[in-house]
Amino acid sequence: MTLCGWRRSGGGPRRSRSVRRPSASTASWPRSTGTPICPHAALLGRVGRGVEAVPVGEEAVRLYGELAALNRDAYLPGLAVSLTNQAALLGQVGRGVEAVPASEEAVRLFGELAALNREAYLPDLAGSLQSNALRLAEVGRRAEAVSVNQEALRLFAELAALNREAYLPDLASSLNNHAALLGRVGRGVEAVPVSEEAVSLYGELAALNRDAHLPDALRSLTAWGYVLIENSRFRAAVTPLTAALLAARELPEYVAQSIIGSAADLLRLAYAGDAAAVADEFRVVTGQEVPAWMKEPPSATEG
Repeated sequence: MTLCGWRRSGGGPRRSRSVRRPSASTASWPRSTGTPICPHAALLGRVGRGVEAVPVGEEAVRLYGELAALNRDAYLPGLAVSLTNQAALLGQVGRGVEAVPASEEAVRLFGELAALNREAYLPDLAGSLQSNALRLAEVGRRAEAVSVNQEALRLFAELAALNREAYLPDLASSLNNHAALLGRVGRGVEAVPVSEEAVSLYGELAALNRDAHLPDALRSLTAWGYVLIENSRFRAAVTPLTAALLAARELPEYVAQSIIGSAADLLRLAYAGDAAAVADEFRVVTGQEVPAWMKEPPSATEG
């Protein structure tokens, strides 16, 4: 979840990426009234006090709105960021229906900013579209979410073509999200190549910086395995899921635990789907027989 983190010379929120884009905007950021409020909401959200964070975020939105009414050029970026962050906070506390219009307004404002300065604000527009897709999916509007995320994906691809090093993580993440959304609207066949491309890009990133990108690379493998299982390609799912399971042992335990758990349960799901084919493929991939834990009932319902 993106929370505040605006920059004095930047056009939008910082993203939790290992490679961040350079600051391009020359927007004048507030130095007084709005400054302490948004970080306070962020801190509350990060320590699990989302219910307290929501009214603080609402106040930030109100103040940025007031500032933007006085000086639109200077404060419109701050208003757009605060709306994006407020939508994330609302989603965090289960108020998804309220989060959607806030997120949609952020998209509209970033669209306005990008029309004025495409180079500076296109990344923020792409990020706000991806956030909006997540908000829509959270309230069951999945078909709309697919369409919105498709546009985010298109923009991240455009950005990656201009600066691959800076935007490849965003493109990979957007592909992963898109595959999941396609699967949830019954378009699993389309989801497979999208998920495969995400795996490929995360593999490229991990080859460049293994420590930074290996966790996401392994999560993309488990997501690909899930998409294959959803398409009844149980045998094909064995290779990515086994790879994720084995490679996760390189990670710190607190990171590896969720990846290993997901991959293991998805292997159980694949085995339940076609025991003979999965056992045969597992033998080919690992040189071993299927372990007893893979024969246990699966509990995985989504990747």
